[in-house]
Amino acid sequence: MLNLINLIALVTIMVCPVVPLFWIPVHGLSRIFKRLGLLTYIMPAILWPPIAWIIFKNREYLLGLTIKMPFPLIIPEYD
Repeated sequence: MLNLINLIALVTIMVCPVVPLFWIPVHGLSRIFKRLGLLTYIMPAILWPPIAWIIFKNREYLLGLTIKMPFPLIIPEYD
């Protein structure tokens, strides 16, 4: 079971790919996406669940990575 801090971190990591899945194709391949019309908005919704599932399946590894902060920046963790 995830504690609150790990849950917030996992949700943040899972939602992060949504922005690049939409903005990079729309701005990089704008001619193609203008022709697709409403499918432009549906494509990220189709592509995001598999990516989120992969992130969720690898959550132990992803949440296990930590950054050691200098002493004045350490924030106490509440469990």
